[in-house]
Amino acid sequence: MTVLRPIWFRMAPAIILIGCNRPAARESAAAGAQPSATQPFASRSDSAKIALPTARTTALSKVPNGKVVSEELEQENGRLVYSFDIRQGTIPGIEEVQVDARDGSVVSVVHESPSQETKEAQQDQKSR
Repeated sequence: MTVLRPIWFRMAPAIILIGCNRPAARESAAAGAQPSATQPFASRSDSAKIALPTARTTALSKVPNGKVVSEELEQENGRLVYSFDIRQGTIPGIEEVQVDARDGSVVSVVHESPSQETKEAQQDQKSR
């Protein structure tokens, strides 16, 4: 006895192949398109050669007794960087450590006072 399946069930493999083989996806990959700051995290993370945990370890090595309170992958001055906000014990403010996502080098270490931190958070809200 043969079982007849609905037509969509038999066509599912073809539909999946068509979706994965979109011309736009092939063209942007072939052109070596660089992710912009407006592209989603996943597409930017594809360009990163250094893994997030490795970058986090590098950043924490610059701030003794630090604890990461936020982290993100972003374009900063034309460079793809992991940016970590690290709180250091009872010291007010945070240390912002940026690690190059392609080679793992430390790009910058900047102390932000609580007022600078608040100002930056407000600017981030405006830009979103």
